[in-house]
Amino acid sequence: MKGFAAAVVVVAVFAGFASAQPPATTGTPGPLQGYWKPVSVRFEDAEQMQDAVRPLITMVIDGEGCFLYFKVRDKGEERVALMTESTVRLAPGKDGPGSGDVELTFTKGPMKGHKRLGVYALANSQLRLCHGPADKPRPTAFEAPKGSGYFNEVWVLQPPK
Repeated sequence: MKGFAAAVVVVAVFAGFASAQPPATTGTPGPLQGYWKPVSVRFEDAEQMQDAVRPLITMVIDGEGCFLYFKVRDKGEERVALMTESTVRLAPGKDGPGSGDVELTFTKGPMKGHKRLGVYALANSQLRLCHGPADKPRPTAFEAPKGSGYFNEVWVLQPPK
C-alpha cells in the first residue's frame, strides 16, 4: 500500500468526489466524536503528511461513521472533498476508559471494502491510533515498524464550531 499522503493527493485530485461539507456530528455520541486534525500520520515508521498538507485534512467521527475530508482549491474556489468513509467500532481495553481496540471498515473511497484492526488511546483531546490490515495481527503498541503494514497516527480534537 502506498503512503497515506499519496493516497490523499490522488483521491483529492483525480477521484472527482463531489463537493461535500463535513457533516455536523449528530450521531450517537461516543468517546471519539468530533472534528480531528492530524498531528502525525506515520506508515511503516515514515511520516506521510507534509506540514503544508496537515491543515487541509479533517477527520470527522460521528457515531459509528468516520469521514476523511480534504480541502481543495478548484478554479480559485475552496471546497471540501470527501476522501474516504468508514465505520468505526470500539471495544474497551484493559487499560481503562479512553483506550481499547478499534476496527475500521472502509465503505467509500480507494480503500472501500478493506478492514483495518488496531488500538486507540484518547487523552487530553489527543487521539492515538495504530492500525493495520485485517490479515495481520492487531497491533498491541503505538508503533509502525518498517514492513509491518501499520499506520501510527496522532490526531487532535478541534473545538466545537
